[in-house]
Amino acid sequence: AGKTVTIEAAFNAIRRGGGRCLFASHPAAGDKISLDPFELICGKRIEGSWGGATDPDRDFPRYAELFRQGKLPLEKLVTHRYSLDNINIALDDIRAGKVGRALIDVAGDV
Repeated sequence: AGKTVTIEAAFNAIRRGGGRCLFASHPAAGDKISLDPFELICGKRIEGSWGGATDPDRDFPRYAELFRQGKLPLEKLVTHRYSLDNINIALDDIRAGKVGRALIDVAGDV
């Protein structure tokens, strides 16, 4: 969720002896996460990922095909839809944490 409290909670929830916390949405610049270093020597791991470690040339065609086959239900990720005319409202809602995942409809179908 891009918040330090979420990353810390995820790290605390994983098991010792091989649990891994992977986060891809980083907190605001300057924010710091707080972890008990003892948990690291107990086998917990934490990693960050830029862009989900996706290789667009390889992965986007795969994702598109899975979507076409009905095996990748992307619509379940969208919590709110906005027309292009309402993009500023969408951005305000995102900043305020009112929205999980926003979709800006540039075709005007909203």
